[in-house]
Amino acid sequence: MRQAAIILGVLALSACASEEKFQQAAASWIGRSEDALVSQFGPPDRSHTTSDGSRIIEWRRQNESYIPGTPPTYQTYCTGRICNSYPVGGSPGFAYTNWCNLSFTVHEGVVRNYRYEGNSCAL
Repeated sequence: MRQAAIILGVLALSACASEEKFQQAAASWIGRSEDALVSQFGPPDRSHTTSDGSRIIEWRRQNESYIPGTPPTYQTYCTGRICNSYPVGGSPGFAYTNWCNLSFTVHEGVVRNYRYEGNSCAL
């Protein structure tokens, strides 16, 4: 468990710098054409047209990972000729999902704004 916590801590610290780069990259699309955006990212996963004619186009990214657990060590205690072993420590494995949704608001064919959410929006 401690090893998993250390790994996640390092990832969280490195994600801060990478998230800033992600924001800069997303912001660089403001003012550019929708065609250029779709050419770069491919077809969006989802799109919606608002009442003012703007389009919101969204790309989604998701993957699942698993961090294996660690086995316990065993302590053996003997009383007379009877010995018993007991597990000590160890940790179960756990699964987690990384995801990021990135959407752009496009008005009259030009990117006007962006929005993102998720735990894995980083470069």
